[in-house]
Amino acid sequence: MRRIIWIIFVLVAISAVLSCSEDELEQLAATPVNDTGSDSAEQDRDSVQERTSGRYGVRWSLTDVNDLGERCFSACNKTARIGIGQQDGYSDFDTIYPWSEMQLCNIGGDTFVRIPKFSVKRYQDGGYEYRIITREGTPHPAFIEDGRELDAIYVGAYEGYCDGGKLYSVPDVIPSSNYSPQEFLDMAQNRGGTTRFMICGRWI
Repeated sequence: MRRIIWIIFVLVAISAVLSCSEDELEQLAATPVNDTGSDSAEQDRDSVQERTSGRYGVRWSLTDVNDLGERCFSACNKTARIGIGQQDGYSDFDTIYPWSEMQLCNIGGDTFVRIPKFSVKRYQDGGYEYRIITREGTPHPAFIEDGRELDAIYVGAYEGYCDGGKLYSVPDVIPSSNYSPQEFLDMAQNRGGTTRFMICGRWI
């Protein structure tokens, strides 16, 4: 069984760290990921308040081990479909913050996802565990850097690939493995501007 350390590295949205301004980063941004081409009347009728200020969550039973979970609050009746083969993917969340503001960006030849600041709440109530995403409230820990709130983080769109002592986020390569966490961090920092890296599941 192949052991893979899933690595994505983060560039924070601070000009002093990245050696370029936020405006310059935005000029590098590609088309937002919510460009689905959908203009259905139902989506057009969605209120601005729901799109920007709703609570979108899932919950699981604390006692039923077979419970697969269900959407709750503003996420109820929303659908999402994974694209497989010739079947296109689709998600109602593409028009809702923070997903609507996520963008693919090309920075120095690497592909990143710009993720805007949001809040995550996790709690238990009435026999369920809840995980809720909202725009308001205390930012998710990923958006806190040395005590400062970040407007966005830049996360590698692809699993980390090591070459020449440096870590890359590029397509069409086999993700690197068999390195220690410190070695991955060193290779990420060798690119310049990288302050942190995350192992898959770090922020769940």
